[in-house]
Amino acid sequence: MSPKVHNIVEQNLDTVVDLERRLYSCFTPIERVTYRLTRVIGRIESLALQGVLALSWVIGNLRAVNPHPFDPWPFHGLELLLSFEAVVVTLLVLTTQRMMQTLDNHRAHMALQIALLNEQETTKVLEVLAGLEKRLGGVPDEKLKTFTQEVDTRRVSDAIKKSLEDEGPDAE
Repeated sequence: MSPKVHNIVEQNLDTVVDLERRLYSCFTPIERVTYRLTRVIGRIESLALQGVLALSWVIGNLRAVNPHPFDPWPFHGLELLLSFEAVVVTLLVLTTQRMMQTLDNHRAHMALQIALLNEQETTKVLEVLAGLEKRLGGVPDEKLKTFTQEVDTRRVSDAIKKSLEDEGPDAE
């Protein structure tokens, strides 16, 4: 990669990191803690720790090991603890998914805005090229004429919607 391209890539990466930081900072402190906690809980080490703790609980409460267990078989205390943990983990995951959906929606809107701007810029460049072609006496290019027309985004959106409806679960 040439140094110029490398610099552009680095600049783009810095821009993306800055945008992600700004988006992430819009969440409340509790949401940010929830996100971090979910990342920790979602690791394989957490699963292993969970297994070790549950096994230790069971072994520690067997009458053969402990004549006075605090949670004898069938381990209702462990069951209650694991049920509570399941509810908490579920809420953490749902909260994190909502946050990710918010971030994804923002990214999608930003990508759409940039794509629309890019389409407008490209159309303008093609209009300039068509004007130069005309002034220089070139043969008009029909594709160029087609591409210089503005795209009707509503029509495109309606066509996509119709196509998706046609390919729905009932389509054969």
